[in-house]
Amino acid sequence: MKLSFFILIFLVLVSACTKELKYDKTQMYKMGTKVEPTLELILPKDINSGIKCSDYGKGCLSGVTAKVRLVEIILVEFDTEENARNEALKLDQYYTRNWLLDDVRGEPVLESFVKQAFNAKKASK
Repeated sequence: MKLSFFILIFLVLVSACTKELKYDKTQMYKMGTKVEPTLELILPKDINSGIKCSDYGKGCLSGVTAKVRLVEIILVEFDTEENARNEALKLDQYYTRNWLLDDVRGEPVLESFVKQAFNAKKASK
């Protein structure tokens, strides 16, 4: 009985430690507005405009454009952190967990924002 209890605890701990951490859209929005309350999501003008996963790499799920202090940023959700990081590396941009933060590099306002709001990192090998 004791042995099965310890095995169960071990399995729970192992699965908790190996589970990949991801942010969902709501978490990203809340983190962003906590740092910049005027953060604004920009709706596409029509069904054919907006962020297209075909413009991004493997594992892209969806994307959204937002405005931070009058500067636009593209946030792209990926299925895994590895895919988000690979795309950020390819585009020389920032990422956090399973999100690519595009059009950030070279914009001091956005670089500061993504580091503060999302603890984002610039992709590197």
